[in-house]
Amino acid sequence: MADFEPRIVAFCCNWCSYAGADGAGVARLQMPTNFRIIRTMCSARVDPEWVLRSFAKGADGVIILGCHPGDCHYIGGNYRARRRIALLRMVLEQYGFDPKRMKLEWVSASEGEKFQKTIVEFVDTIKALGGSVDTDQLNSLITTWKEAVAYLLTYDIIDTEHYINHALAEGKKVLCEGAQGTMLDVDFGSYPFVTSSNTVAAGACTGLGI
Repeated sequence: MADFEPRIVAFCCNWCSYAGADGAGVARLQMPTNFRIIRTMCSARVDPEWVLRSFAKGADGVIILGCHPGDCHYIGGNYRARRRIALLRMVLEQYGFDPKRMKLEWVSASEGEKFQKTIVEFVDTIKALGGSVDTDQLNSLITTWKEAVAYLLTYDIIDTEHYINHALAEGKKVLCEGAQGTMLDVDFGSYPFVTSSNTVAAGACTGLGI
């Protein structure tokens, strides 16, 4: 595998990790040249299907880089990204793919050195794994994934903020169910088995938009 040069796709959020990549370049930090950056406005914008498509198109590894937790320009986007990637990693592992081929890391705009170190380490990891991604199996997984999403879209989806406020305006009583609220809270829960919002009692009003 000494002469193997992997193809890496790096999804970078616009506000932090992309600026970190720029900082690494300005500082002339040495990095492998076999990775390609795709800039997104937020790490939460990275759809799991994009990761699967990257592998299906020939990528040997995919890395998602975003703002540090608590520093997201869209408040909680990186928490959503963290949960999605954790679940996607489980799916890939169930289908026989090595989860080390996908990585999620936080890099701020001032962390050019961390960006360089992260890329170098990830490229070395993929070199050790080799280029053995089964694209046929990935295409099958993408089809299954899309079918599952289409099924979920058959459920009725409502604007809960409007619905709750309308009910309160009519004088109706609203019961907030909070079983295992703390354990499911995106900030205080047992990651990755959390929701994408604050489920503790203190977060009821902000979570419901009231």
